[in-house]
Formats: sequence, structure tokens, C-alpha cells
Amino acid sequence: MGSRIVQNENFFIPMWLLALLFTSKYLKTKNSLYRNTAAVICGLLILSKVPWIAAAVSIALIFLYLKKYKDLFKFTSIVIPIGLLYLVYGLYWDAKVFMDLWGLQLARYDISFVSVYALFQRPWLVDRLYLDGWIYFGWFAFFLLLIDIKKHFFIIFAILSYFVIFLTGIPDEAGHGWYRYPFYPFLIISVAIFLKEYFVKNWVLSFMFLVLVGTTLFQNTWAQSFGFSYFIFRILIIGWGLSLVPLFLPFKPLMKISKFASYSWFAIFIILNIWSVMLYNEQ
Repeated sequence: MGSRIVQNENFFIPMWLLALLFTSKYLKTKNSLYRNTAAVICGLLILSKVPWIAAAVSIALIFLYLKKYKDLFKFTSIVIPIGLLYLVYGLYWDAKVFMDLWGLQLARYDISFVSVYALFQRPWLVDRLYLDGWIYFGWFAFFLLLIDIKKHFFIIFAILSYFVIFLTGIPDEAGHGWYRYPFYPFLIISVAIFLKEYFVKNWVLSFMFLVLVGTTLFQNTWAQSFGFSYFIFRILIIGWGLSLVPLFLPFKPLMKISKFASYSWFAIFIILNIWSVMLYNEQ
């Protein structure tokens, strides 16, 4: 059962990204085929699994934000009839069983007022805890995007739409880590934007990136293979601390050294990330 659900998520994420791509194409070309295709995809995603309504909501928010009310109407006029086929099918075959199953689904999960904190406190990866600094920093990078909503509204509305779905109906339980997956593409895109706009340009933010990502990578690779070492840990802190040197000693040679060190650490992180994935798959 778990593997089938994970496959469902693996299907949903690329289709959602494809729908967003078609929406972007429509906004640039005004070719209604792109908008309508995105609407069909979003409607079919609702039939696949109800929480995947997040895809339709994200695109509806984009049209609403851009004040494209006619496009919003045309988009929803395609999505809603397709999505309602889910209700029609259930009510047609057995209305009582269908409604009872809905009631069971809405009440069977362990949801509390603070379930949302599970995103940060219990980073489940399918059914195992997996601390990943890329994801944690992705949330930080996402909040940086909020400084300029007009520039990053595609990513912001995508995360916001699924965040609301997660908040209202996703359980804080082991074995349900796949429900976090739809966040990840947008969090990693947020990190990519951070790297482009802030890395080795803002020294403090660069240091925070190196620490948050680097510590988890070394924990998931070096510590798993060789154990924890105080000496190695303190060497790493000093190495990452080089990114802060230009903040206090803004001399050109030191700035070059700091940039070289930061870019070198980033290259090392890519290698460690591959190592981390290999170790995880061996578990």
C-alpha cells in the first residue's frame, strides 16, 4: 500500500510542475491551449487524489493575483466539472458507503493543533526520520522570497496552496512522510534562487547556508561511516566561518579567499549529497 501511495506522489509532483509550466507558457504566449491543458491536468489530479486539488488552487491563485478574472473563470470551468466526477462516481455507485468513507478519512488521522510543526520537528522520509539541511534551508529561502512576491509568485502560491492542504488534512504520523514530497521541488527551487541572489553576496546568509546544509550532510555521511569527531567538527566550523571574514575584514584578497572557500564547500556538498543518498538506499 505504501509503495503505491509513494508512486501516486511521484506522479502528482511532475504533473503539477507541468501544469505550472503550461500556465507560464500561457501567460507569455496567450495561447489558450496551454491554459486549458493545465486545467485538464489539474482536474485529473483531483480524480487521482483529493489533496491534489492544491495544483488547481495554486494556478487559480496565480490568475487571481494577476487580476486575470476571465482566465480564472475559464480555468475553473474546466477543472471543476472534471473534479466533480469524483463525487458523481461515488454517489452513483453507493452514496452511503461513499459518505461513510469520507467521514472515516476525515477523522482517522492523528491531527492536532500543532501538527504543522511536524514539518520541522519530525522530518519523515516515507517511514523513516531523515534530517536534511537542504529542506530546512529551503524553508528559510522560501521566506526570503516573500520579500518580493511579485517576482516569485509562482513558487509562493504553489507552496501556500499545498501548505493549506497539509495544514487541514495531513497527519503527523510515521509512514506518511510522502505527504511532504510536494513541498520539496519548490523548496529546492527556493534554494536555487537563494544561491543566485545571495550566495557569496550576503556573507551572513552564506554562512547560515553552509552550516545548516553542511552539518546535516556530514551527519548523514561522515558520521554514519566513521563516527562523530570533535576535531573534524571544529575544523568544519572554522572552514565555514571563512565566509564571514569579508564582513569584518573587507579586503579584496580576503574576499577572494572567502568566495573560493564558499564555492568549494558548495562543490563538496554536492558530492556529500550523492554519498548521503547512496547510504540511505543501503539501509
